[in-house]
Amino acid sequence: MASNIDLGLSTLEVLAIEAFRKRMNDVYGIRFKGIVLFGSRARRDHHPDSDLDLGVVLSSPIKDLVGEALIMADAAFDVLLAHDIHIQPMPVEDGSLEEPEAHPIPHLTRRMAAEGIRL
Repeated sequence: MASNIDLGLSTLEVLAIEAFRKRMNDVYGIRFKGIVLFGSRARRDHHPDSDLDLGVVLSSPIKDLVGEALIMADAAFDVLLAHDIHIQPMPVEDGSLEEPEAHPIPHLTRRMAAEGIRL
């Protein structure tokens, strides 16, 4: 994993990601497989007010993509209130980054696969 300096992340952003990671681990337990940074932060062409696009990798089939996204958005909102960092989470099945077409939103997983950085 690259360091937060290599990724251009501030200490506050790293703390926010770690708080979000803890929430995902608490909610999903062994289903939670990790986080992938993608989007402008991964490309390093972000602006100071850009959000953090995070793919949340889960094992086993995601049967309700919208429901999982809402659970993750709730956790991201708590992080926003605590750290003033906007996280935009997206649930993704383990293996979808290797086979983006298997995800319900393949253009998004193609982007994650191409530019994503596992944290």
